[in-house]
Amino acid sequence: MASTRGLTKGDKILIFTILVFCFFGLIIGKTYTYGAFEKKYVVIEVKGTEVKRFILGQDTENKKIEIKGMLGYSIIEIGKDRVRMYQSPCDNGDCLKVGWISKPGQMIVCLPNQVAVKIIGSRDTLDDTTY
Repeated sequence: MASTRGLTKGDKILIFTILVFCFFGLIIGKTYTYGAFEKKYVVIEVKGTEVKRFILGQDTENKKIEIKGMLGYSIIEIGKDRVRMYQSPCDNGDCLKVGWISKPGQMIVCLPNQVAVKIIGSRDTLDDTTY
């Protein structure tokens, strides 16, 4: 017959310990997911074809690049460790509202002008088997 007692002191300690390990596991996993990249690159595509690639880092100088799309020129601003769509000929301006991006996997897409800006990471120290 099952006991109707509440949680014992040992149960509470076990639950607390599991929660602490889960919390630290999430923190460590998130840190290594974003911090494991040796280099980050800004890739600019027009109609799905790569047209420019830049290394992104803390020492990156502010620069603005004009990219010709289907409607006209989009201006992309690259700053210290981040990038954004500075100006675009599209009517809705959704790509401008995204703001700055800085992590691998993030991207800005201007569908009307068919220009995409994305950040990719390079893990030079890991091979395909490890990754």
